[in-house]
Amino acid sequence: MLRFARMKALIPIAHEKDFATEVYGVLSADTHYYIPKKVLETARSLPRQFRDPGLDPVTQVYVAIDPASHDKSDMGIAAMVITDNGQKLFLGASTVSMEKCMVKECQIVVSEFLKELRKHPFVTPTMPIIPIIECNNNEIIGRTILESFRPYGPIVVPFTKDHFETCISPGVGVWLTSTIKMAMIQTTYQALIDNAVRFSGAFTTTGRAAFNPKAKPVSYNEQIEVMLTQLGQFRDQPDGKISGKCPSGENDDLGVAAMMCIYWSFLVRSLK
Repeated sequence: MLRFARMKALIPIAHEKDFATEVYGVLSADTHYYIPKKVLETARSLPRQFRDPGLDPVTQVYVAIDPASHDKSDMGIAAMVITDNGQKLFLGASTVSMEKCMVKECQIVVSEFLKELRKHPFVTPTMPIIPIIECNNNEIIGRTILESFRPYGPIVVPFTKDHFETCISPGVGVWLTSTIKMAMIQTTYQALIDNAVRFSGAFTTTGRAAFNPKAKPVSYNEQIEVMLTQLGQFRDQPDGKISGKCPSGENDDLGVAAMMCIYWSFLVRSLK
């Protein structure tokens, strides 16, 4: 260690981080996260989309949901369309604490979000909604959440054995394996590098106020900030898993939902 200390004294200040990485095995703050902060800052700085992008009447609206798996989890919801120039345009997002909730509260939140999404100025009544529901923890919950979509049709569920051999619960939703999660990160990173991730000026969101009148209303700017922050938290965890959850308590559910939109929309479009 004394020899390393003497060597470090000879290293220029500009290269101290490189030395720490090579000799001590220390990762710098920018290297152990999969999505760099600079591409997220660019996404923050891009202007909001207020003008109608002229979507086709049958443009698919992708709504991804990462359900809460326990009391301390949040439920992440993200809604996205793909414009003619390939932009991933997010129309809405919500991260909702499901502490001390039952299934009926989950359904109420999803229903409220979808009701408001159908009122979005870019969404027409003929546009099909594609539910992308994560089923890892409980397929029964996934099926229950799917039922909340029915009144807001047309609804199309493409996750069948005819289209996908693995990583789905047929007729319900999708599974997030470590391989799938890595692919989700890669496709999201690619979209961010291409400046293809944009946010609508009119933005759909919801929160616990959907079932609790005393709950504080949520801000759509806050939801966008949470999404981008969570996207920047994904890294390898000590147990070998890839996650955006932090020891200090921050969740990653909205970041997961956003990546689900980008990745699974690509697979769904490839079915055509």
